Amino acid sequence: MGCPRSGTTLVSQILNSHPDFAIYHESYFYHILSDEMKYYGDLSQHRNLRYFVSDVVEIIRRKATDEYNFRVDLDSVIEMTGDHSLSGVLASVLTLYAQQQNKTRGGDKTPENYEHLNKISRELPDSPVLFLVRDPRDVCLSSRKLFNASLQRTSRLWNESIRCYAAHKDSIKLICYEALVNNPEAEIKDICQYIGISYTPDMLVHSKSIQSEFLKGKKDLGLLKSSISSRSVGGFHSMKPEDIQLIEALCQEGMELMGYTATQNKGQVIIESAGTRPGRLRLILEKLRYYGLNLDRWKHGWVKWRVMLRTRLRYYFGNLR
Repeated sequence: MGCPRSGTTLVSQILNSHPDFAIYHESYFYHILSDEMKYYGDLSQHRNLRYFVSDVVEIIRRKATDEYNFRVDLDSVIEMTGDHSLSGVLASVLTLYAQQQNKTRGGDKTPENYEHLNKISRELPDSPVLFLVRDPRDVCLSSRKLFNASLQRTSRLWNESIRCYAAHKDSIKLICYEALVNNPEAEIKDICQYIGISYTPDMLVHSKSIQSEFLKGKKDLGLLKSSISSRSVGGFHSMKPEDIQLIEALCQEGMELMGYTATQNKGQVIIESAGTRPGRLRLILEKLRYYGLNLDRWKHGWVKWRVMLRTRLRYYFGNLR
C-alpha cells in the first residue's frame, strides 16, 4: 500500500515473481465494501454471509478489480472462510487466488488500503504490511500525466498516506521507492527477511514472469517491461518551478518526516491547511476529472455504486436484488 504512483505495482510484481507468492493486483475490496458492512448485518449468520460473498464474487466477475484471469465461485469462498468478516473473506479470496496460481501464499496490492490500516491491523494481525513512499513531487508529476490529477489533490492524498503511515509505523514495513530502484538487490532481500521468505534471484528480473495480458492496455505500467531502473527518480525537475514550489509547500511536513529535501524557496505560496478537507463539490469535480473518458474507470465505479445501491435496498426493504 501507499499513495498511488509510489511504486506499489513494482513491489507487488517483484513479490509475484517469487515461487511461493501470488499478489492480487488491486482488489479494492476495502475501498468498495468497508462502508457497506453495516448493511450486511451479522456475517456469522449464513444468510448474511452468502449475500456478502455473492457481492464479492460479483465484483471479481465484473472485473471491478484488475485481475484478468481469476475465477472464483460463491461456495468455494464460503467454504474457505473461517473468520466471518470483510478481512476474513478477503483472506479466503487471496488464498484461492494463490491456489489457482499454484502458489502457497496470497497477498493484495491496493494502494489506498492505507485508509483501512486500523481494520487491517486489527483483523489480520499476522499479515505483514508493506508501505511504499516516494518523493511527492515525482508522485504528483506521474499522477498528472496518468490521471490528469491536480497537484493539490495528489498532494492531499500523499499527505493522508503519510499520516496513516506515521500512526502505524511501528507495525508496518516502510519501503522507500528511491532506495529500492537504486539498490534493488539489498532492498528486496530486506523485504524478504521482513516477510519471512527466502530471496530468489528471479525477483530481480521480475519482468520475465509478467504475462502480456496483465500489461495489456495499461500505459502506466510500461516500466515493468524492463529491469528495475532509477530513471524515473527526480523527474519532477522538468516541472515548472512554481509547481514544484506548490507541492513542497503543501507537503512540507511529510517531506521533512520522510527525509525529502525541498529545492525551491518557500516564497509567497497560497495553500490550504494540510488537514483541510475540500468541500463536496470540489471532491465531485476531482472525481469526474479522474474518470474523464476512461471507460474502465467508469466500469469500476459503476460496480461499486451498484453494490452500494443494492445493499441499501436490501437493508431497508428486504431481499431486493
